[in-house]
Amino acid sequence: NIVLKSVEKMDALISGILNYSTIDQEVLDVYEVDTHHLVNEIVQIIYKPAHIKIEVSEKLPVVNGDKFRLQQLFQNLMQNAVKSIDKPEGIIKVDVEENSDFWIFSIKDNGKGIEKDHFNKIFQIFEKIDNDFNSTGIGLSIVKKIIDFYGGKIWLESELSIGTIFYFTLPK
Repeated sequence: NIVLKSVEKMDALISGILNYSTIDQEVLDVYEVDTHHLVNEIVQIIYKPAHIKIEVSEKLPVVNGDKFRLQQLFQNLMQNAVKSIDKPEGIIKVDVEENSDFWIFSIKDNGKGIEKDHFNKIFQIFEKIDNDFNSTGIGLSIVKKIIDFYGGKIWLESELSIGTIFYFTLPK
């Protein structure tokens, strides 16, 4: 059983490294992607315990990009939000605001929160802030690389025991 778990983790690491290394090298078509539809698809496929509710704003826009990259972006952030929830009732909210040049997306959870000292560390490859054996430390570095690829920015606000909000921008 231990060997099987180790092999699964190694497989996840190798897949993560391959994804990370090719994000800005692959030439993929740019086309309109309905982020509302995409996020609702992700809600259906990710694992979420029954005590966690995910609310998706009706305002999520159509953006120009590649569905595979955008799915990786939203899915990694949403899965991290699910994993962070340590309360009997979990809530995750996916929302968007708009300014003249960018869409400002937010993914908010009521999880355990992240210490301010770790805000920059979490976006570096192989860096983890907890001792979860199943975590590869690659997910948020992939998220950052995708956002950088599209010319956006990512940042977060967090309070321990209250929750975290990840914000990121994608150009209009």
